Amino acid sequence: ATNPILERIVLSGNLLDDDDANSIASALRLNTNLHFINLESNLITEDGWKALGEAVFDTSSLNLAADSNYTCCIEYHGYERLSCEINGGSEPEDLFRPSALRSKKIYSVLSSRNKESS
Repeated sequence: ATNPILERIVLSGNLLDDDDANSIASALRLNTNLHFINLESNLITEDGWKALGEAVFDTSSLNLAADSNYTCCIEYHGYERLSCEINGGSEPEDLFRPSALRSKKIYSVLSSRNKESS
């Protein structure tokens, strides 16, 4: 028998730190089966969140935004706005619609570049 594909994981309250966040970010770059990960109540700092954010929404170039893992949403209860920014959504309800996230991420990069040049 084959193992089922892991689509959701809750890692809240596991004392995960920035090293763990970097490891998770590396895995998220390649994994498009995981649709949801909850990391609340851990020891992840801004550096760790940045690494996670770049794994699911890298805004440094249009190609990287398009290639970002747009199937996974990172949830952090109590910080819905942070979750929205990391996941490329504009509202909390956008967090769980992976089918729309890739387009939103690409649009976000194009929009920010347009604002920078005006």
